[in-house]
Amino acid sequence: MKIKERIPKLGISTVLILVIVILITFAIGAIVCTGIFENEYINSLENVIYKFDNIIVNMVLLVISILIIYIISKISKKVKPKYFLIGAIAIYLVISVVWILFSKTPLRADQKMVENVARNFIQGDFVDFNKGMYMDYHPLQISIVVFIELIYRIAGNFANPIIIKMLNVIFQIIAFIYIYKITGLLFKSETAQKIVTILLLGCLIFTFWTTFVYGNIIGLMLGVIAIYYTLKYLEDKKLKYLIYTAITITLSVIIKSNYQIYMIGIIITLLLDLFKKVDVKIIVTIMAILSIFVLSNKIIVKSMEFRLGHEISDGIPMISYIDMGLAKPVDRASGWYNAKVDVEKIYRENDYDNKKASISSKESLKNRLKEMASEPKETLIFFADKIASTWIEPTYQTIWINEPAEMVKESPEYYMNNKILISIYQGKLNKMIIKYLDIFQIIIYSFSAIYIITNLKKMTNREACMLIIFFGGVLFHIMWETKSMYAIPYYILLFPYCAVGLEKIFTKVEKYKNKWKTEGE
Repeated sequence: MKIKERIPKLGISTVLILVIVILITFAIGAIVCTGIFENEYINSLENVIYKFDNIIVNMVLLVISILIIYIISKISKKVKPKYFLIGAIAIYLVISVVWILFSKTPLRADQKMVENVARNFIQGDFVDFNKGMYMDYHPLQISIVVFIELIYRIAGNFANPIIIKMLNVIFQIIAFIYIYKITGLLFKSETAQKIVTILLLGCLIFTFWTTFVYGNIIGLMLGVIAIYYTLKYLEDKKLKYLIYTAITITLSVIIKSNYQIYMIGIIITLLLDLFKKVDVKIIVTIMAILSIFVLSNKIIVKSMEFRLGHEISDGIPMISYIDMGLAKPVDRASGWYNAKVDVEKIYRENDYDNKKASISSKESLKNRLKEMASEPKETLIFFADKIASTWIEPTYQTIWINEPAEMVKESPEYYMNNKILISIYQGKLNKMIIKYLDIFQIIIYSFSAIYIITNLKKMTNREACMLIIFFGGVLFHIMWETKSMYAIPYYILLFPYCAVGLEKIFTKVEKYKNKWKTEGE
């Protein structure tokens, strides 16, 4: 093998081996224990604690769940995959719309803030950019605020968070369609496409997530579309697919900056392809993506400054989020929001000056790294807790974000008299949903690992693209501030691999069944 072929192969193999280790670790962790939110009545704390599971019960439920998927895929054998997908989408649409209307989930925290800012924009009020106000802290939120403002302007008198929630359903449906298309594109298997459809419909977190009025869901949709067109180009080599990739991934990052991990993963996948053959189109596309990414941020800021009539602050420096993400935990899991190292507090204490806050965070981070180096056992526990609270909390915070919290005081009649909602948030239904999603999570992690293990030597950069992004997401949140909800954009990328892993097992089962029948005759 030539040296230029060995380099990408070595790089891909290294990432895949690390991903296998990660997935097996996550799967074992999910079998042994479950991350759950520590609840206090209907106003739950954002703190993950661990409940040790009955491993035998988990394994029995795992077998039953796999059998159900197998039976559904077998029964639907004569149904065309696209009709199967349409049926699943129809079910998801009904369930999600019913949930949005039934739950009446209020906005809180950053969701509430960006929605309020958007409403102020419509009124021509830009007070939120004043020193010490929300947009002074978080100028990166401009894109999602402008997006909500645009939707509200179109809606006119009907402007309401429910519109964004309904759009979230549409965005997720489009993301599902492209995950389905990616599965077919990579694995050329109609059975795998049906299984991935079952998984997408069965994963209840997506229904609960629809009420989240933020940029995560539209960013996910655009990111998944960008992955599809990247893979499509690597198969067909048509320039138009690279153009679609550049547009969608840039929009994804503009809406939600966390999708830079998607962008980096796509660029790495394209760069690896250059080792096979120099492709000018890929080089130009990578340069275009990076250029558009840099220019678009400047254009957005300049446009807003023109609207305001003054400059926008740089806001909280990114290093502050790393400082908070590595700080010693206080009242939440390791790496989550930390009241002692609150990024807004750091910015405020440094006179709302980005450079001063950056220096302060660097010094704090330097001291924390020294402390970590001197306490290896505590550091290991810290990262184990940070990773577990992010990746083995099976609801990925999607039930938690729906809990009305302080809204109980404002609408006590609805929330306190609605026994179904209370049960979903705190009671028996909550326990059942968590257990269901726990088993679901074990399936996703374990069968994704099975597929990668059995195809380790054969996997190309094209097939490994989403695993590169998944790996990047795991690494990113080891260092950055974390929440279990942040894992969703990477979790969904495992679904196609899990589907093919399940298909391999089902194929072997069918083979043995036929063999037994033949021998019996």
